[in-house]
Amino acid sequence: MIIPWRKNKIAWKLIKALVLFSSMITLVTTGVQLQSEYGRDLNVIEANFVLVERSYLDSIAENVWEADAGRLNLLVNGIAELPDFRYATVRDEKGYVLAVAGSREDQQIIHKIYPLNYVFRGKTLNIGELEVVASLAAVYARVWDRVGLILVANAIKTF
Repeated sequence: MIIPWRKNKIAWKLIKALVLFSSMITLVTTGVQLQSEYGRDLNVIEANFVLVERSYLDSIAENVWEADAGRLNLLVNGIAELPDFRYATVRDEKGYVLAVAGSREDQQIIHKIYPLNYVFRGKTLNIGELEVVASLAAVYARVWDRVGLILVANAIKTF
């Protein structure tokens, strides 16, 4: 029985070069794809921060002014349920916590504080602040899941 590639050193060198070239292309394209998806995930988080600013701030300020704890808790829980958001709290102007939802356990976070203003008798009053925390842990977990999936898929295609 003749094994055609056993003695053909040029064929083995070409095979090694093709596998190496294919692996390099896989790594580069994986990096580009992951960077794009990571940027997309961060844009979604930023869009949710904009949503909080546009949709929730006035309602929260009104409920702080009216001291409606039930509606305030409902709004804060709604913020904490947004994708990748983990924690939201409302404090009055003296720093007392009026409503809180979620937990602030993660080390890798995006953190924003919004002042709560209310117009009363023609004056704009600062009546507290809304603190919102988004976790990057889920973003990083999705990136690592994609790395594994992309590398396995490309390894199968290569070989």
